[in-house]
Amino acid sequence: MGLIQNHPVLTAVAVVVILLVIAGAFFFAFVWRTIGLMVGARVPAHTVTPDAFGLPYADFACETADGINLHGWYIPCENTRATVLMLNGDRGERDGLLGHARFLHEAGCSVILFDYRHHGESDDDAITYGAREVLDAEAVLAHARANDMVRGKLVVFGISMGAATAALAAPEMEGVDGYILSCGYARFSDAMKGHIQGMLLPAPVVYPITRMAFRVQTGGADPGDINPVESIDDVHVPVLIIQGGRDQTIHESHGDALYEAANEPKTYAYFPEADHIIVWDELDEIRNERYKSEIISFIDSVCENGGEGNE
Repeated sequence: MGLIQNHPVLTAVAVVVILLVIAGAFFFAFVWRTIGLMVGARVPAHTVTPDAFGLPYADFACETADGINLHGWYIPCENTRATVLMLNGDRGERDGLLGHARFLHEAGCSVILFDYRHHGESDDDAITYGAREVLDAEAVLAHARANDMVRGKLVVFGISMGAATAALAAPEMEGVDGYILSCGYARFSDAMKGHIQGMLLPAPVVYPITRMAFRVQTGGADPGDINPVESIDDVHVPVLIIQGGRDQTIHESHGDALYEAANEPKTYAYFPEADHIIVWDELDEIRNERYKSEIISFIDSVCENGGEGNE
């Protein structure tokens, strides 16, 4: 210690090293806490039910392959021509999709809404951004089929994390006639790196810490394995990709990549002025109508197609 005290340069270096170690520890704790809130914070239950929108509905519950109990709503439509299974984004509540359910119902569709694991009334787990949510989508669809809830054509409509989940689950979801993927990420690792860069932090340094924290706090889910852009290649039914040009959460390059990877027939509905998530009743009147029109036109085309669903 005396040597350091007698050498100002060494003293300064030691102080800098100590400060860097302290700053690094605080930063590591910050990242760890941020990921903990991202995957572990419980999403509260709904506060509004379909009857507030003038929609008939029935509650349902089912269990996933890994033992998670899920809860949802079935909104039937008389003389339905299609059934739409909706998958919301992370931290989204099923009542947040009731605006969509209303215009889909008016267009002759039955609608299925549910809470993912760790959301609403469903069991606790962790939010894994598609890694385990695919089990939720598969369980709800199996339950719907077993209980005569799927009538007419079947369309899976995912928003943000829901779009990613829909694409990831597609290889195991037989009999789907069309997919609507709105504001979804192509690769979750790229989305994470984009968020890190958006915070003006060096992704090559911060991403490995973030990835490790995510894996530990989700019980093994790896951001590097959550790649909807790869599984969408197994979809051989019509696909509608929706993307906002001012999306600050999921860059438009993700929509471009998903569209490029998708098989024909495919449609790209691009909204240059829209941010993440393009919720129809929050847009101006012109974009509002175009958003609904793109979705209904897609469902119309699916219903006119007499072919079999995705095998």
